[in-house]
Amino acid sequence: MKASIRILFLCGIIVFTALSCEKNNPGEQSIKIELADKNNMVIQTFEQGDTVVFNFYLKNQSDEEITYKSPCSEILDFLRVYKRVDNKEEYNYIGKPSVNCTANVIIEKIGPNKTKLIGIVGLPSTPVIWPEMDSGSYYVGDTLRISVNDWYRNFISRLYFKIE
Repeated sequence: MKASIRILFLCGIIVFTALSCEKNNPGEQSIKIELADKNNMVIQTFEQGDTVVFNFYLKNQSDEEITYKSPCSEILDFLRVYKRVDNKEEYNYIGKPSVNCTANVIIEKIGPNKTKLIGIVGLPSTPVIWPEMDSGSYYVGDTLRISVNDWYRNFISRLYFKIE
C-alpha cells in the first residue's frame, strides 16, 4: 500500500510540474538578430570603417503579456566573433566586444503576439570596442540567454556577415 501511495504521489508531482511549465513554454518566444547599416537597412556585407549595428528583437508568440530583464551583458556574451579560416567551413573564435552595461536591472514587458526591439549594439552614442576584424567572413552568436517571466531561455542563433 505504501509503494502505491508513493507512486501516486510521484505521478502527481510530474503532472503538476508539466502543467505549470506549459504556461512558460520557451517555444512561445523567439529571437531575431539583424545586422544593419547607419540607415537601419538590413545588410550582410559591409566595408571596414562602415557604421553598423546589431539589432535584437524578442517576439512574444503567446496570448499573454511577458516580462523580460533587459539583456545587456547577455547580448555581449552572445556577440562572440568567429572568423572563417581561409575558404574552409571552419571558424575560429577571435573575441567579443567590450561595452559598459548599466548595473541596473530593468524589467520590460511585451504584449501578446508582439515583437519588441530589446537591444542595439553599435550605436555611436554607446562606444563598442570590437576585436580587430579585417576583410573576411565572420559570424557572431550561438546561444543568447534571456530571462523571460523569471525563467532563463536559451535562444540558439548565428548571424553570418562579410567585411570587404
